Amino acid sequence: MILFEINKNLEFGGIPITDWIQSAGALIAIVAALIGFIQLFRKSHDNQLQIDSLTQLAKQSENQTEHLAAQVEQMIEGNQLQVEHINLLQKSLSIIESDSRLKEEQMELQDKRRKFDIRPRIEMNGAARGPAHMNCFFNNKGGTAKITGFEELETNSCSNNISLFIDREIETNKSFEIHFNAPPNLKLAQCNVSVKLFFTDIDDNEYSQIIEGNPISGIKVNKAVESK
Repeated sequence: MILFEINKNLEFGGIPITDWIQSAGALIAIVAALIGFIQLFRKSHDNQLQIDSLTQLAKQSENQTEHLAAQVEQMIEGNQLQVEHINLLQKSLSIIESDSRLKEEQMELQDKRRKFDIRPRIEMNGAARGPAHMNCFFNNKGGTAKITGFEELETNSCSNNISLFIDREIETNKSFEIHFNAPPNLKLAQCNVSVKLFFTDIDDNEYSQIIEGNPISGIKVNKAVESK
C-alpha cells in the first residue's frame, strides 16, 4: 500500500492547502445541507398542498353534509305538513259527509211532512139505504184528492157509480156520494161492497183506499195506502 502524505507547509495562493481542503469540505457540506433543505422544503410543500387539498375536500364534504341535512329536514317538515293537510282534508270530508247526511235527513223529513200535510183522507160520513141500493156519503178530511180509477175486488159485489168521479178533484172538507146497487135478482143484504179506490194528491203521489163491508151490517173505509 502506498501512502500519500500531504505537506502541511504547501501553500496555494498564499493560503495553506489544508485550509483549502477544509474550506472545500465546508462548502460541500453547506451545498449538501442546502440540497437537503430544498428537498425537505419541497416535501413539506407537497405535504402542505396535500393537506390543503384534503382540508378543502373535508370542508366541501362538510358543506355537502350540512346541505343534505338541511334538505332532509325540509323534506321531513314538508311530509309533516302533507300529513296535516291530509288529516284536515279527511276531517273536512267527514264534516261534509255528515252535513250531507244531515241535509238528506232534513230533506226526507220535509218530504214526509209535505206528504203528510197534503195526503187525502177519505172518510165515510153516513149512508142511506133502500131495498136494492145504498147511498154512501164520503168526506175528504185531508188534502185535495184526484180520483184516478177503481177496482172491483169481488165479482158479486154491488155495482157503483165511481166512474163518474174519475179525474174529479175532491178538495179538503168536500163531500161526495157513491151509489151502490145490488146485482139483479139479489137483495142488498145478499151482496157486499168491495172496491179499491185510486187517487192522487196535488204532488201526484199515488194512493189507494179500500171500501168494503155489507150494506146492512156496515161498510168501512180502510186507511189510505201510498203506492210505491
